[in-house]
Amino acid sequence: MTYHGPGQVVVYPVIDLHSRLRKAVHAYLRGLEEVTMTTLQRFGISARRTPPWSGLWIENRKIASVGIAVRRQVSCHGLALNVSTDLSYFNRIVPCGLTWAQMTSMEKELGKPVCLREVKNAWVHDFVAQFGYEKLEELCPADIQIGLKSKLPAVPTISVSNGF
Repeated sequence: MTYHGPGQVVVYPVIDLHSRLRKAVHAYLRGLEEVTMTTLQRFGISARRTPPWSGLWIENRKIASVGIAVRRQVSCHGLALNVSTDLSYFNRIVPCGLTWAQMTSMEKELGKPVCLREVKNAWVHDFVAQFGYEKLEELCPADIQIGLKSKLPAVPTISVSNGF
């Protein structure tokens, strides 16, 4: 289980993995982690992977949760980066099924306020660079249609939330 709420950058890229990444789902997941590490570095935070668990960590504190699903070679779901998140919400669940893990945020690690919009813009820039896109189209989740007859837009789309 995970939590999405105020103070997070929640990103759900919609990508045709068949044509874009040749069905390399694990490479795509690791790419999302890499994008997020790059973004965190921009703000002075060094995060790392902690195999076998997905997401990004600062020691035993998890700052970003990553989880994807793929249907008919199209990605859905994505990641949540804790920027200014009220971490007490995580006390109500067992985040990602990890009873031992602590959750953290950029603000907690830096000890100062962090602008959510700046983090979002940096993440989108880093995503474009990591995956080699020239253009992204930002959509609201309500704009995405799911079904047998739905088609992906001509350019990759991304749904990024500045929290709730």
